[in-house]
Amino acid sequence: IIDGAHNLAGIKVLRKELLKLAKDNKIILVLSILKDKEANKMLKIIVPLAKKVIATNSKNPRSLSAKTLSEIIKNLEVNVDCLVKPNLAQALKSASNLASDNDIICITGSLYLVGEARNLLTQGGILTLLA
Repeated sequence: IIDGAHNLAGIKVLRKELLKLAKDNKIILVLSILKDKEANKMLKIIVPLAKKVIATNSKNPRSLSAKTLSEIIKNLEVNVDCLVKPNLAQALKSASNLASDNDIICITGSLYLVGEARNLLTQGGILTLLA
């Protein structure tokens, strides 16, 4: 799932929809959030749904670093593993390797990130990436 939720309102809607879709499936989140967003509040809402979180960077210079995002997630004190992958290609490869057949991979948190993901997925680059 590629979702453009990039603010608190969007994350709330995404959470509601993921709860409907996930049922017994596990969710792997691939996240990047811009520095000027309410990252802590957004993460409190969405991270508890995840089996794993992969913090990454979008190419936008306003993006929180993946490391900073990971630190915020760790401070939430939720029982979720968080990996740090500096770029989206690495994050998607990790998500694919971690996912079981019925797991949901959800890429979200920034319109810049989802734009990059869309490009990777539609240009066929992801096929080579995941091989």
